[in-house]
Amino acid sequence: MTIISGLSRPLLAAGFAAFLLACGGSTQSRSPSRTLEVLPTDGALTDATRFYRAMGLASSHSPISFVGKTSFFASPTPDTTVMLVSVSIPTRSLTFAREADVYRAQYSVQLRLNRAGAEVQRVDASEVVRVGSFRETTRTDESVIFQRYVRVAPGGYTIGFNVRDMGSTRASADTLGVIVPRLGSESVSSPLAVYQIRARERLDSLPRALPSPRSTAVFGRDSTINVYLEAYGNAAAVPIRISVRNESGTILWADTSSLPRVGGLLSGLVSIPVARLGIGVGRVSFTRLDTRDSSATPVFVSFGDDLPVAPFEDMLAYLRFYVAPSRLAALRNAPPQQRAQMWIDFLRATDPDPGTPTHEGLRDYFGR
Repeated sequence: MTIISGLSRPLLAAGFAAFLLACGGSTQSRSPSRTLEVLPTDGALTDATRFYRAMGLASSHSPISFVGKTSFFASPTPDTTVMLVSVSIPTRSLTFAREADVYRAQYSVQLRLNRAGAEVQRVDASEVVRVGSFRETTRTDESVIFQRYVRVAPGGYTIGFNVRDMGSTRASADTLGVIVPRLGSESVSSPLAVYQIRARERLDSLPRALPSPRSTAVFGRDSTINVYLEAYGNAAAVPIRISVRNESGTILWADTSSLPRVGGLLSGLVSIPVARLGIGVGRVSFTRLDTRDSSATPVFVSFGDDLPVAPFEDMLAYLRFYVAPSRLAALRNAPPQQRAQMWIDFLRATDPDPGTPTHEGLRDYFGR
């Protein structure tokens, strides 16, 4: 069943009984190489696929837009790891039909887990999405979330993702390579970006989470990214160090905390301030200070779902025909820690209709 939430954030989670997230594989550095002389008009400017793949995620932009992610948690024995696979789909990628007083769509997700060229597990699932208004069928954000837990042996795998809109012939696919870790009494789990979480208390149970497969926040809208983490062993509490680095390795934010015992394991939720991160891909690292084990997950701060997917400097270059050079110079010269507030001020000052959630000026400018 797909669970529907309010319009302002994610719509839903599918497969709650067999549940999802975080980072599989390494996050690669990326530097944009495209020219900025002409704005694309075919949707490429708002295509985040290259960013998500650079983050170590599976992704496709068309014909079905989706992002796939993996995360890893301990099981009762170190020779088996719980892998959570999640898929994020915007409702705009699905075909909805009127059904009484709601709109209904159906989609399928196929997962193929391969090791050394042989298929070791597969998931074939079909899910139904119901929404209460036509507006909800046109969302471009992280609005439908599919998730499934799989128990696997530690080692290297490839995961094939295939997402299909059952109301049409449209489908998209991608493949993701992952290294499944062995998690024991001195380990930490993968960090899991979440909207909601109920921590588990035993290794033979599963976290009940509404995850964020995209691990994405919107600059100027979201104040924090919430990340769930587990640690294992017999300690009453575990000290941890948290840091966020940008693609050049600069530390954007750092802190220390501790994971308290929750039943038979240790866990906690860390809120990372978006204003300190800036636009682009960052890497959130957690280090367990008693054993030095560590794990990391990528996060992506964007300007919004219908605005260009670009680093801060590139966005300012795109805006050179929208506002006076002096206004852009103030944004360009702002220290990284002040850019979020200055961007908010810029949006407020240039929004032709502040009473609506959409910045019509930027929408029309980039839609030309």
